Amino acid sequence: MNMRNIFIACDTSDPKKINKIIKNTQVKIKGYRIGYKFGLEFFYSIKGRQFISKIKNKIIFLDVKLNDIGNTCAAAIKSLKDLKNINYLTVHANSGEATLKSVVKAARKYNKKIRIIAITVLTSISNTNIKKIGHTRSIKDLVKKQTLLAKSCGCHGIVCAGTDTKSIKKIFKREIIVPGIRFKGDSTGDQKRVSSPKEAFSNGATSIVVGRSITKNNIRKNIKRLIKELE
Repeated sequence: MNMRNIFIACDTSDPKKINKIIKNTQVKIKGYRIGYKFGLEFFYSIKGRQFISKIKNKIIFLDVKLNDIGNTCAAAIKSLKDLKNINYLTVHANSGEATLKSVVKAARKYNKKIRIIAITVLTSISNTNIKKIGHTRSIKDLVKKQTLLAKSCGCHGIVCAGTDTKSIKKIFKREIIVPGIRFKGDSTGDQKRVSSPKEAFSNGATSIVVGRSITKNNIRKNIKRLIKELE
């Protein structure tokens, strides 16, 4: 079995909390690798970029959600070329074909190590929400359309909800990263389309992103619960 990734979402602006998260999640899980996802909150903080640049021997997922014209997003990739430890970076699929191709091209030019991941429909969005935005397609159809676009533009993977993966894995053989992960019985919070860790991997995810279910309260206890759920 290929190794699958479990990204711990480091959703804080406090480096001390990040150190605590990393320290308490250094465990070995057969068949899985632990990585760390840094989003806008930490990357935009005063010490965030510098902190990330110093992390060594870890799988780093930079979730900056690029969403602009191609030239601007390509320039953003160029500005990150000093961060040689970044493994994954996100761009919104709805930014369009030109932007997706520009980002993939820029990554190849400035840092071939970075895998470009296209975000489809956010897990915080429901079919009701998607209609209010102006879409006439269902989430299922929209995610499929965005996935095919990401594939044609050379993206290394996509981000989608665990509820979308069963149909997506039939048309997309690259990486599928699933956020919105909750342990059974946990509050869904601001998420609308959630999955348990085991459900996500069973449905076809190659990686999952786990935040509050791991980082809230006792991290070591939560990690043990994660291992048990994956058995």
